[in-house]
Amino acid sequence: LGLGKSIGASVPLLFLFCVCIGIPAAAMVAGQYVEKVFPHPMTSVTCASLILIIAIGINLTGAKLGSKMNTLVTLFTLVVASLLIFLT
Repeated sequence: LGLGKSIGASVPLLFLFCVCIGIPAAAMVAGQYVEKVFPHPMTSVTCASLILIIAIGINLTGAKLGSKMNTLVTLFTLVVASLLIFLT
């Protein structure tokens, strides 16, 4: 199906490489936003490290906790987005 078995077999590797590169980059971006609020030289690195530690911890504890965290983050994002829409 699709592009064939050999390309289909490479899809999991593509996802793995995207996550390995994307999560640290996203953590650094989030850390830089936090550094704008709390101006200290190591704030962005500390925040990025905490995000990575939490993400790795959730991943190691299993899929059940990860799915619960995903649901909570999604609900929190919807609440914040709704507040931004209704308050502006």
